[in-house]
Amino acid sequence: MKSFLLQVHVSRRPLGSAYWTPHTLRNVPLGCDCMWPIDRYGHQEL
Repeated sequence: MKSFLLQVHVSRRPLGSAYWTPHTLRNVPLGCDCMWPIDRYGHQEL
């Protein structure tokens, strides 16, 4: 299976704060089991 790297964009809010800040996770492997647990959701072809 090929593994692709991508960027994931999320927003974070520090505990006790009313403001959200954007954050980018870089080089996230698209094909890793943490992104799509096969035992839970089944095999996914891209």
